[in-house]
Amino acid sequence: MTGHEAAVVGSAESERIVSTGCYFLDPQTGLADVGYMVDAEWQGIGLGGLLHARIMEYARGRRVRGFTADVLLDNGAMLAVFRRSGFPLTTHLADGVLEVRILFEDGPRGSPDDSGAPAGVKRAPARRPVPRRSPSGRRSAPGARRRR
Repeated sequence: MTGHEAAVVGSAESERIVSTGCYFLDPQTGLADVGYMVDAEWQGIGLGGLLHARIMEYARGRRVRGFTADVLLDNGAMLAVFRRSGFPLTTHLADGVLEVRILFEDGPRGSPDDSGAPAGVKRAPARRPVPRRSPSGRRSAPGARRRR
């Protein structure tokens, strides 16, 4: 089983794939090896993160247990994408390459919709936001607009 996503730019006559991502599932482990490519002209604007989020969503919907990936040590941007995924991440250095493993079954850290708690255990209610202080020093509710 595989999952695949791509970002395409341009008109129908001249469309161009600028990023892509896919995974290949190992049915014995339930883990999928994932990989991404972002065209050099399109790097640094968040396409890798968007692809990763979409492919994780797709994979979790198909009961994939997690992702594995081999990442070069100098590819800090890709490591950052994996670290920001919200799921527990482990790495192992082998021959100058980081072997990355992300397990979905532990649940995302800090996610409001998936506590990762065992079945039947309710999540604690969300805490109320702390009021902020305006430049004048007055308190305002989070998200409140200032009048002009």
